[in-house]
Amino acid sequence: MLTSAQTLWPTCPVGYHQVVQFTVEIDNQQWEIEVEPGVPPAVQVDGEAVPATLHSVGRSALYTLLIGRQSYEVAITQLPSGELAVLVDSHLATVRVEDPLTAALRAASDRPATTLGELTILAPMPGRVVSVEVRTGQQVTAGATLVIIEAMKMESSITAPHDGTVEQVVVQPGQTVSRDDELVVLDAGSAATAPDDEAATP
Repeated sequence: MLTSAQTLWPTCPVGYHQVVQFTVEIDNQQWEIEVEPGVPPAVQVDGEAVPATLHSVGRSALYTLLIGRQSYEVAITQLPSGELAVLVDSHLATVRVEDPLTAALRAASDRPATTLGELTILAPMPGRVVSVEVRTGQQVTAGATLVIIEAMKMESSITAPHDGTVEQVVVQPGQTVSRDDELVVLDAGSAATAPDDEAATP
């Protein structure tokens, strides 16, 4: 039986010439999709080959998807949230599709906030440092761009999670980094200390 994740591979860009990888999330379940160009393209879902071919119906958002000897009618519509509404025969699912870089950046931003103090900003995934936007001693505000990294031919800004002072810049433009390599060290100041109840004056 067709899984919902297997319907998402046709959302890859038309005319691509390299292997495309992305993550599909449906109802808090995730699948890793890989598409290798060819006629037909070679599709893998979580490392397993899926014999799939796709034919568009005119210029609409309708497709005919053939997996093995089973044919499915598929309609794909992008929602204002950026997610996709995917209708396979009579089954509707809301789907989020992310490339590896976007997924890594989202995962990094979802990490719990740390207490104030020294904070090391790490690379969310392997890439090349395009530029460093700050210098040691510089004051930055939350959301300010610290470093720009290129990965998978896309540039992404690594930003400050909160206000602070740049204590150290670890990387330089042109440098190649791996996932979780140190980029910048911030000093966000000391956490406020609540008054001791025993020391409080009655």
